[in-house]
Amino acid sequence: MGMTFLQVRSFWGQWMTAASVVFFLGMSPAGADPVQEDRLWQEVFERTFVRDYRRGRCGGNVFELLKEAKRQGLDLRSAQVIRLKNEGNSAFGMVNAEWAREAGGKNPNFPRVGPSRLPGEKNWDFHVLLVRSGRVYDLDFGNEPQTPEWMPYLEKMFLSEAPGSAGFFVGKARKLSDYRATLIAAEVFLQSSGEFLQVGRWKTVTLAELNQEILHSF
Repeated sequence: MGMTFLQVRSFWGQWMTAASVVFFLGMSPAGADPVQEDRLWQEVFERTFVRDYRRGRCGGNVFELLKEAKRQGLDLRSAQVIRLKNEGNSAFGMVNAEWAREAGGKNPNFPRVGPSRLPGEKNWDFHVLLVRSGRVYDLDFGNEPQTPEWMPYLEKMFLSEAPGSAGFFVGKARKLSDYRATLIAAEVFLQSSGEFLQVGRWKTVTLAELNQEILHSF
């Protein structure tokens, strides 16, 4: 593939190899069983989703997920942390989500099934999530622990808006142009205690640019 903006700098400032950053291709580190690795990551995510989730602490939630993955001996080299920010003025400069955990109307099946509220629209100053081997690990995505592929996740979580619905209507094109994605290696994020230290060192691109890179990777 050659060098792309997905190849971020390592903690010591040197470029990482392509094998450790082209996570959208579904690659695993040499010697790892990808099926087994995926299953273990799913188990860790489900456990963290239920046990460690804290509302309004997306970065902290990803940090707890990575801590648990590290404790279980999982390889973090194929994982990247993404921080989304809105650089435009839509939704008062906040990141506008459409399928956020427990952010919608009342759940008619509660308490028999699920939490008291359905997924729905939510606005954040920024949002942090994890992407590994082409799948998204976001503890704020819906009410059930799911790890969808990037494009279906992006569409459901941020881009699918119903005109005339309550709340904000930003529009897909504007989100793709205004939202910025900053990528940082999972190991670095873990070592920095869940903070985006020296953010200027890490590549920041629009969602539209990120999507094009992902599409070209498959």
